[in-house]
Amino acid sequence: MDNVFGFEECVAHLFEFEALLKEHGITISQKVLQARGPSDLGSSDLGDASYSLLEVLFVFRNEMAVGVPNDQRLARDLAGLADLMAKLLGIKRHPEFTKLVPHLHYLANCRLLLNQRSSILDQEANKIIELYWAALCLSIGGMDLELDQGGSESSPDVLVNLSGRRWAFECKTPQASTQESRGLALRSLLEKAVRQINGPPAEVGIPIINAKNLIDHERVWTAPGNSAVYEHALDAMEEAPLRMTVDMMAQVGREELCRLFSGGKSLPCFLFFLQSTTLVHLSQFAPPVATRLNDLLPQLLCEHKLAPEDESVFQALNDAVMRGFPLVSRDPEVMGGTAVFPATRVPVQTLLDYLAACETIDDFLEGFPSVKREQVIAFLEAATERLVATTP
Repeated sequence: MDNVFGFEECVAHLFEFEALLKEHGITISQKVLQARGPSDLGSSDLGDASYSLLEVLFVFRNEMAVGVPNDQRLARDLAGLADLMAKLLGIKRHPEFTKLVPHLHYLANCRLLLNQRSSILDQEANKIIELYWAALCLSIGGMDLELDQGGSESSPDVLVNLSGRRWAFECKTPQASTQESRGLALRSLLEKAVRQINGPPAEVGIPIINAKNLIDHERVWTAPGNSAVYEHALDAMEEAPLRMTVDMMAQVGREELCRLFSGGKSLPCFLFFLQSTTLVHLSQFAPPVATRLNDLLPQLLCEHKLAPEDESVFQALNDAVMRGFPLVSRDPEVMGGTAVFPATRVPVQTLLDYLAACETIDDFLEGFPSVKREQVIAFLEAATERLVATTP
């Protein structure tokens, strides 16, 4: 399961991620811990007592606890960090990765992740969704990326070429509000986003609404589920954002919303970006484990059918949101660019050679202990799915 994150898997990528940050001049300092210990990790949803991304990285690098954390706050921090690491490590050799570096520096100061609420005072936290979205765009073939560095009110957060067109994305993070005001608050954010998308030389665009402050993360965590059924947790995650859209339609009206988008570059819709953490039961004989939940929720506001090329971009972005750690890594500096298991120097071809020689997975793991069983299983499952999908 791509969404279930193992602690050992995360640890294996922590060192790779730390090396990537250092490569671009971002260093983790021991002073981040100060008087707090790992047990304080994620001790508040709102600000001062919460760890920054780099603090989370420092804690897990040094503590090396055993097993998957099922404490909600600890698991949520790890899930958020693991997901962001997966997105950034997956594009670390992209020719335009260096354009993300100014936003990477926010990781040292921003207090919270994308799967938990943040204080209205923590404006730097908004830069993380911009970084995340830019990484998604690069992962699906985006080029000529431009990231807004100064919080301009006249240009969008992300400009990028996708599928032959210049796309603009403007990311907004609403705060939780009362029923009487939340619809109007969403309308106000969309109005600002559309204005920023219409400004630059983009051909098409869409507002992105980061729903982390709207989601009832407590309900999502406790929603019942198993390895095949996520409906309860997904319903809990989507409930508040969908209610906000319904309230906006009731308070503002479809006609006015359509006028807001009319004649501009933004498509008459927006995307809710949802991320949270829940527990799943993989079997009746094992304790529940934490799993990340990611989703893109399109909200069409007018009687408008999306063009196939727009739907294709949305689908590619949604696939990228769901993607976890890369199953295979290629790096010119590691084994001459040979395909290897991430965070190791073990070629995936070696596994295939073992299996072709009627050796078992256990035999392979015994010979190459740096590779985790979860990596082998995930690789074989993905290879099987691709083979089945391409077989006539």
